[in-house]
Amino acid sequence: MSAFRAILLDLDDTLYDHHFASRKAIEETISLDDALLAAGADKVEIQHRHWLELLHLDVARGARTPDDAREERWTRILSHFGGNVSQGNLLASAQRGNYLRHERPVPGAVEGIAALREAGYALSILSNNTRLEQIGKLERLGLIDAFSDIVVSADHGISKPDARLFHIALNRLGVDAAETLHVGDSWSADVEGAINAGIRPIWFNRFGAKAARSGVSEVADMRELLPTIGA
Repeated sequence: MSAFRAILLDLDDTLYDHHFASRKAIEETISLDDALLAAGADKVEIQHRHWLELLHLDVARGARTPDDAREERWTRILSHFGGNVSQGNLLASAQRGNYLRHERPVPGAVEGIAALREAGYALSILSNNTRLEQIGKLERLGLIDAFSDIVVSADHGISKPDARLFHIALNRLGVDAAETLHVGDSWSADVEGAINAGIRPIWFNRFGAKAARSGVSEVADMRELLPTIGA
């Protein structure tokens, strides 16, 4: 095995395919409101992403429940497109059901995690979300037993890229920053957060985005991770 002993991993859009499930859910949910259906899935998705990112900041620090955020998100989307804002709760509930029906692991994630476990790495989830949400995802994907620990922002009132959240994960695993990697899809939260904490980042870049700086290792498939770290 390499000099690294532990690997921290983001969950959403690193292991859990939020991007896929969200798009499918939006396509199905907009049929419930004529204004949203007229606007089309592409335009609704832009608004959905905007409000998801904004309201999720409250969820990530434990100031708002996921259900509250979902209702507020759809109420604001309906308002933007001139839909029936009284249906915010209805659309939030429908979208949640549609989302869960389409959930899946990111392609290659299950195989990649299995390879890391076989190689002997201690694995921990480090996520900007609530514990209940993220444990549910891991259980439904069959990945819950792969991880020694799960650290979520809502438990501590701080979110990635805050280095303190990374240090909490390190302390709970009993490892140092120098012997730990962090893998995630968000440049700002995962790459910059890991660098701030003195941890080597690996950017999960499955859509081929342009890096904000050079010198950061990246993979497009979780099955590439073990060869990348030199195990």
